[in-house]
Amino acid sequence: MKKFFPRLDNKAILAPMSGVTNVAFRSLCKSAGAAMTFTEFVSSTALVRGNGKSFVMTQVAQNESPCGVQLFGSSEEEVLIAAQKLQDSFDVIDINVGCPAYKVVRQGCGSELLRNPQKVGALVRKLANNLDKPVTVKIRSGINKKLINAVEVATICEENGAAAITVHARTQSQGFSGDADWSVIAHVKRAVGIPVIGNGDIRNEHDAARMLQETGCDYVMIGRAAKDNPYLFTRINHFLQRGATLPPLSLVDQMKILFRYYDLLDQFGFEHIEFFKRSAQSFTKGFEGSATVRLAINDARTVDDVRRIIEQYLEEKSLTVNVCRGKNSNK
Repeated sequence: MKKFFPRLDNKAILAPMSGVTNVAFRSLCKSAGAAMTFTEFVSSTALVRGNGKSFVMTQVAQNESPCGVQLFGSSEEEVLIAAQKLQDSFDVIDINVGCPAYKVVRQGCGSELLRNPQKVGALVRKLANNLDKPVTVKIRSGINKKLINAVEVATICEENGAAAITVHARTQSQGFSGDADWSVIAHVKRAVGIPVIGNGDIRNEHDAARMLQETGCDYVMIGRAAKDNPYLFTRINHFLQRGATLPPLSLVDQMKILFRYYDLLDQFGFEHIEFFKRSAQSFTKGFEGSATVRLAINDARTVDDVRRIIEQYLEEKSLTVNVCRGKNSNK
């Protein structure tokens, strides 16, 4: 029986990002208007072997649906077993055929699979025939500018049962550098009948609208820009629905989001500071005097240290915001 990609209320989806899209951050973005969220990529081998850290990465918040889990692996059997373990918790099972990181590529996973489209097709068919949930695939344009094969791979994925395809319009060799070539997304959209999600170089609501218009893709996927500002989903939704641009958040409102994120980290049992420090540095970008604040945050050892740095920064601007003092504040 054919499984279909869920119908989404909005057009902007949160991309899977290693070390970023934990359950707390996904819940935050969903509250901001993300149409759908994806876990960071999870090793199917680690899940099959019962690695506890990997299962922590697959927690789901109550407000997340629809939510997808992204798996990577080179063994069809291991990816299937991992997917079967998780499918009751997720709306979509996504296969990572796009990661350019060497530690993934050297295992024959991620974007390295683009060198063998038939192997990708066989993996999609294996999952589509043995899972109750729809299978999607996230790919890149190709290996390099001499091997752009996104259309071929996307077509094979559709023929083997994929319910949707995400195209990051960069090659493996580009990594995250250079410009995304959106024309590849348009070529894929014309070649397949399943939903196409465009990814790459969406930094604001105008980029999101332009990608939808220029490529004809069904949805857009936001990665690094959301990492710095989850409010971007609110801005995109407002612009697409009303044709108007919302004003940027004030420093106080941005800090409220930051400490809402801390509350979520605390709620889901994250006992270390690194997630919070990274977001504190990201969320303060663009505000006057924030460069000094980020340097100080970099040296912080506890969440209380970060809180005091931000309180001092706000005091200097005669601003206040209720900040976190959760049970894990000293971790």
